[in-house]
Amino acid sequence: MRRLLTIALVLCLALSTAHAQEHTTEAKTLFRAGIQAFNAGDLDEARRLLESAVSKGLSSRSLNYNLGVVYYKLGLYEEAEQTFRTLIPTRQKALAYYNIGLTALARENQDAATQAFQNVLASDPDDNLISLATRQLERLDPTMHAASPRKRWAGLVSIGGGYEDNVALFPDTAPRKLDSGFVETLAAASYYLYGDSSAGLRSDIKFYSRQYLPSTRLTCR
Repeated sequence: MRRLLTIALVLCLALSTAHAQEHTTEAKTLFRAGIQAFNAGDLDEARRLLESAVSKGLSSRSLNYNLGVVYYKLGLYEEAEQTFRTLIPTRQKALAYYNIGLTALARENQDAATQAFQNVLASDPDDNLISLATRQLERLDPTMHAASPRKRWAGLVSIGGGYEDNVALFPDTAPRKLDSGFVETLAAASYYLYGDSSAGLRSDIKFYSRQYLPSTRLTCR
């Protein structure tokens, strides 16, 4: 009898595991289809597929982020903000705050946007996010650096590498690969021909390059 119970228990566990794996596979398929719909510009279909992946139990930073981007693109700013906030406890905190700031701007809530972009700078972001968040803060309050020493020029050069599985770094950009290593280069220089940030004419030179390494597998984290 004990042996029969053991066999029955093992069979139940095996069936349960197989069922869970089946749901995970289906959810990943929905996620991948959602990415394809996003890249094809079909945002409504992308939303449906990504939400279906969530309903099937898939939980990952890339799924939440990409769904937030889709909500943003569709003008569903409250849903976008709520989705981005799920990433605050993760290592994508700075990126989450930046996108929360964008949703606040879209809703014309300048106070919330200012707070979000300040949170970006307090979250140990990379150089690109520092530049983007600072620029947004300057637009919201052109006098924020008035008391600082005036600089006629500034420059930044950054070379790095990494790994990502996101559909988009920001709402207006979308790399083609879902899961890839990359090498990126960022260079920027600004020079005030006259005046300063409060009133003046500035010349900007920027260069950004990201090269993706070959990848053949899809992961959801």
